[in-house]
Amino acid sequence: MIKLNLPENTPTKKELNNLAKRCKAAYERLKDSESETRLPVFIEFSGSPKSGKTTIIGIIAHFFKRMAMNVAQPAEGASLRTPVGLRDDWLSFNAWSGCYALQQILIDSNEDSPPDIVILDRGLFDIAAWMEFLCTSQKRISEDDRIRITDFFISDLWRRRVQTVFLFTADYPTSLIRETSHKLTEEPGSVMNEDTLTQLLDAYTVVGTRHAALFDHLYHVDTSFVKDQSPSFQRIAYVVADAIVSLMEELGTQMLLVTDRVLFDGFVTEQTTVQAKVAQIVSEKKFLERSDAEKSQDVQQVVPYAIVENDDGRYFWARRKSNVKRKALQGKNTILVGGHAEKRDWHESEPASVFERCLRRELEEELVGIQVREVIPLGLIHDSRNEMGYHHLAFIHRVKIGGKTSIRRQALDQEFGRESVSWKTADEIKQAVVELDPWSQLVAHELFGATIPPLSSDPTLFTGMK
Repeated sequence: MIKLNLPENTPTKKELNNLAKRCKAAYERLKDSESETRLPVFIEFSGSPKSGKTTIIGIIAHFFKRMAMNVAQPAEGASLRTPVGLRDDWLSFNAWSGCYALQQILIDSNEDSPPDIVILDRGLFDIAAWMEFLCTSQKRISEDDRIRITDFFISDLWRRRVQTVFLFTADYPTSLIRETSHKLTEEPGSVMNEDTLTQLLDAYTVVGTRHAALFDHLYHVDTSFVKDQSPSFQRIAYVVADAIVSLMEELGTQMLLVTDRVLFDGFVTEQTTVQAKVAQIVSEKKFLERSDAEKSQDVQQVVPYAIVENDDGRYFWARRKSNVKRKALQGKNTILVGGHAEKRDWHESEPASVFERCLRRELEEELVGIQVREVIPLGLIHDSRNEMGYHHLAFIHRVKIGGKTSIRRQALDQEFGRESVSWKTADEIKQAVVELDPWSQLVAHELFGATIPPLSSDPTLFTGMK
């Protein structure tokens, strides 16, 4: 958890102009047709009562809207939408609020035209803190129940959608002043009393420490008074907006996993060779910005791909649009789903999982309703006779899935036609192998015994493919 420092002075006009300039440039990169960032960017604001988070949310939303971004700002479930009957039961109250936040994440993630940014006032991190509070301080739930409830809400299935969490806190004297400054009484409330608020702040600290590794960007903002003075809310908002813009810049700058060039060609399935290359990639851990990787003659970009098999023994098949930017792929079919392994797929405690983490992310970005049941490494493809093969090293996997699967609408709009996706048997793929792109042909040949034509040596083939 990173603590954001709050300078005493308010931001200068120069600082504000520079922030706006950076934001516009970062947003332009995110919206570029070559960007692989999946929108929306989810930002959670969590924290204790009267810490200023709701005020800051308003300022932040106003800024990004003025930057011409599509900002979704769902009403806070806990304060505006919770049924009145739940308010006296903190467990029901917070479980409902957590479900409300999760509902917003699922809805906005699956919109045909998703917003650019979704700002959540209390979300998945917040519910984890309240479960800690209800278990440790209130003895309302058992440790086993706390773990079960928390594990559900911070499951990787939806937690990975939330790119940043801002934890706002303020000490009791500060919170009390903010609570009563425009009121007629200082009588304590059910939460706004010293004991409860202190216990809740402890719970936020414990959860922030316990789960810091699970959230890619977790920031702590302490808005307590300093020398009887509240920090400038404009400065707080500026520091928070700066962190969000930095995240946008990071998301728009792809850091790709790369490796030294291999010396052989074709589809290599001999597992000793494949696993030796995997071990080398994991031990070396090299990342390059995408533009630098494309120019480099010394390295290849690592691209895990999957041939996807459903419960019926049929395989994913999709036809690209005739007007896609990659001319050589216009109207071509593929049986592969995948893309670049990136720095965001890397996990220091499980470096060897980078291939599977990338595959699962790509599958989620392309397909809807899937349950990944098995990931089986098959081999690697290197074909130096075309630009795609020259710059990339593809690690092919067979992925068995369950569920009623369809392709995500955003993917359809970007690359595939609405009626282009189907599921084919091995025999059907063999019969139509000439309609496939070269990598898919190699896979069909290896897995199904398909007879493939000589691979094209067109140096422009696959230019720009992800």
